[in-house]
Formats: sequence, C-alpha cells, structure tokens
Amino acid sequence: MKKVSLLSSIIFLIAGAGMTWFSIKRSLLPYNDEGRYFDSVNGVSYTEQAVIAYGFLAAVLIVIGLISFWWSRK
Repeated sequence: MKKVSLLSSIIFLIAGAGMTWFSIKRSLLPYNDEGRYFDSVNGVSYTEQAVIAYGFLAAVLIVIGLISFWWSRK
C-alpha cells in the first residue's frame, strides 16, 4: 500500500510541476490591452485570466502530492 501511495504522490508532484511550467510559459506570452493573445499559426486565442487558473491548479496538485508523500512516509 505504501508503494501505491508513494507512486501517486510522485505522479501528483510531476503533474504539479508540469502545470507550473505551463503556467509560467503562458504568463510570458505578449498579451494585448484586453488580456488576449492570438496565435496566428494555430488560430487560437489565449486569455491572460487562464494563467491564474493554471497557477491555482498547479498549487493544488503540488499540495496534494506533498500530503500524499507525507501520508506514505507515515
């Protein structure tokens, strides 16, 4: 059971690190005054407000991973 808990904590921490990277990459995009960025290659419009949600999700995943890691070491 401890191995499964340790594995799940590693997965949550990796997912949290990935979301952190994703959030940082999106925050560096050149948004206009309305908070939008248009990617002409893919035809997709990104909003600056989503960066907050990505950061929040990253924090939640990291906290869950740390709690799971702490629980598996008990």
